[in-house]
Amino acid sequence: MQQTNYISQSVLDEYATKQPDFGPLGEGIFQRTYSRILPHGGKETWWDLCKRVTNGNIAFNPSRLIENEADELFKSLFNFNIIPGGRMIFNTGTPKNLVSNCFTNGPGKSLSEHFSVAFELLLQGAGVFNGPVTA
Repeated sequence: MQQTNYISQSVLDEYATKQPDFGPLGEGIFQRTYSRILPHGGKETWWDLCKRVTNGNIAFNPSRLIENEADELFKSLFNFNIIPGGRMIFNTGTPKNLVSNCFTNGPGKSLSEHFSVAFELLLQGAGVFNGPVTA
């Protein structure tokens, strides 16, 4: 997925060679849980993730972007000054962009389709309500 870049090139260049301070457990958790596989087969670095999440968040409403907001968001993420929820870290800026917390799963065309959709959403970390929707 081609993503619009809102972060200045100077900030990206400045952080390209910096190593994040993961602490004793952070890097393993990042690699296991949040680092996505890239199209060339490698895995995201923390820099890649911060760029994806920053641009993905700004893309929700780019018309509201204020000066230096993307740069400051990227730096804050990279330096662990702010940490979004895990679902946001893993999904923001991806084609599915599943950042909602909860879904309603209707009956579907068949029982297997119903459970297949519910299972896929649950595997992606979403909550699923499996009941009728009433107004």
